[in-house]
Amino acid sequence: MDKNIIGPALPPGFKRATSEELSSISESTNDSQSEQEPTSEYYGPQLPPHLKQQDNSKSTRENEEENEDSSDGVFGPMPVDHKNSSEVQNALEKRALEIKLGYAQTDNSSITEREEWMTQLPEIGKNLGLGARQFRKNPTADFSDRSSWTDTPKSKEKKKAKVDPFKEVEIQERDKEQGKIAEKFNKKRKKDKSLYEMHQDELKKKAHD
Repeated sequence: MDKNIIGPALPPGFKRATSEELSSISESTNDSQSEQEPTSEYYGPQLPPHLKQQDNSKSTRENEEENEDSSDGVFGPMPVDHKNSSEVQNALEKRALEIKLGYAQTDNSSITEREEWMTQLPEIGKNLGLGARQFRKNPTADFSDRSSWTDTPKSKEKKKAKVDPFKEVEIQERDKEQGKIAEKFNKKRKKDKSLYEMHQDELKKKAHD
């Protein structure tokens, strides 16, 4: 054993490796590492081999999809002979059809109208003790039907359509009777002489006498 060596040394029965053997061992280890690992160096925990294959296939598929959808980043009108012009035209026609159908649905829907509380008068509230403390001298007006204040031409037509035919016949007969009474009264008034005419007749009689 060499006495000049400081530190741990091989036992006497072991042979020291030569430089050629060391170089061959290092080359073999480098080759095995290059076969197992990719060219780029990774530090830290890594995925198992079967998961690495799935990750690689997923990345390749995403790259293919990006290449297919590369036209999405195009802005502005495209040339007439562009390969995607037919697709754009179909999309525009589809969008126009959807808008047209939407307008048709809104046209068929019921007409929007204001709510009743916005067009009708409020109910007659009670005085709640704030009124006069005496008997009424005159009868109060009938406010049971105040729809004439807020009637529209459309609502008037609806009311006319709801009139009972029997009631309408009664109204017509009553009008005829009242017309006959008025006609008789007018004829009677025509036969009667006025005070002036009666006075003139008396003067004429006195003159003859």
